[in-house]
Amino acid sequence: MRVTRSVPLAKHLMFVGTLALMVTATSCEWWEQFMEGWEDCEAYQAQHQYNFEQGGLLKDEVPDQAVDYAMAMILNRAALNELFRRLDDNELPTLTDSTNILGMEVSIAIEPDIPLFGISGSSCDECLTAEMEFHPQIAINGYWFPAGGGTIGFELPSGMEPIDDHQTAFVAYFQHMVVDTLDMDLGDPTAEAIYDSLEPIITMLVTDWLQSRFHNAPIATFDSWQIGEGEVLLAPRGPYVYPDLETVVLPIQTNLYMDITTPPVEQFMLPAGADMGFILRPELLVAMAKRMNYENVIPEEYDEAGEESEGGGVKFTIQSMTSDRFGWLQTDARLYFLEEACGTADMQISMEMSVSTESFHLAVADFHITEGQGVGLLLSESDWLTSAFINALLETLEITINYSEFMGGEAQDPAEMAPVEFTIDGYGIGIYANFLMGY
Repeated sequence: MRVTRSVPLAKHLMFVGTLALMVTATSCEWWEQFMEGWEDCEAYQAQHQYNFEQGGLLKDEVPDQAVDYAMAMILNRAALNELFRRLDDNELPTLTDSTNILGMEVSIAIEPDIPLFGISGSSCDECLTAEMEFHPQIAINGYWFPAGGGTIGFELPSGMEPIDDHQTAFVAYFQHMVVDTLDMDLGDPTAEAIYDSLEPIITMLVTDWLQSRFHNAPIATFDSWQIGEGEVLLAPRGPYVYPDLETVVLPIQTNLYMDITTPPVEQFMLPAGADMGFILRPELLVAMAKRMNYENVIPEEYDEAGEESEGGGVKFTIQSMTSDRFGWLQTDARLYFLEEACGTADMQISMEMSVSTESFHLAVADFHITEGQGVGLLLSESDWLTSAFINALLETLEITINYSEFMGGEAQDPAEMAPVEFTIDGYGIGIYANFLMGY
């Protein structure tokens, strides 16, 4: 039901009195600007409706390409392994085989460990290196020698596997692994004497187990933001392995429409003390804010003081967001006054970030009404600075920035993070953290 707003007589008298003061205290130019916008309600309504509907549009599907990404995830070696080792079953088997060497019955028992990924030294852009420690024990004609130790090193490609419209997995393709090193201490000189005969058998035994146990092993599974109607989708692309920087980068795309003008990051580096990070382009934040306004997560309508009010007559659109070298997120918005006296007001909201032990936060650092037409020229900055509109906008942006809808490994455990630091610069917003995986 639409609420019809009544305006008290005192409010009319105050407004008339304000105008009378304006007539005597302001320039003719200001007065002309006020009167030009006063009755142009239909034009303002059409302008707002067009921008409102455009902000609600979504692409039919998430783009496949990595260019013009919405945000990028950066992982180092520790983060890769923290995610991967979340296995459904941590009980590892003993691998066994037997053969005949020089007339001797030789039995082999291998106790494997969980593989560990590396980043440096791979031969392709999406390839990871890995190694796995194991403990071999050899028996000759039924006599078991003391257990030794060994490490197998290999390389394997990685990539993205879509699960459904909302989820995508970052996987390591163990079935395509290529073994490049095998180092063993068999625990006894007698066993070492037949090393050359045992090496290919142990290599095959360990390789077969790795390929059958892990196959397409999920390192992490990414879901969409838990916000609004759930129609905003995201999906990682790549990956891109940077051995020199010792990082793996996952460009993340979305079905939001974004007009990308922010330059891409030149070097995906992590600050000291951080194992992972996200670089978010400001165009993602403005697109999310527009869509959440369309879904009424950021309420659509307000009164003259910026408080949520059905039938209040004041609506808005987000114009742009930029990140600057001074460490602020600059947001430009336009208010539309669409009932009785009409007009517009342009506001510039400068936001700064802070970090707590649990998440990253945004707050208004500076706020100005930069331009107005019609009744928008009378807008109170102090009212809107602390308004429900500002609070709803900040909450939506914080949910977007604190993205954590990804799960680790096979176990699909939520990846809890401990924030470390943040940056705001000409490339966007950078947030950096460590995983708290709770082993």
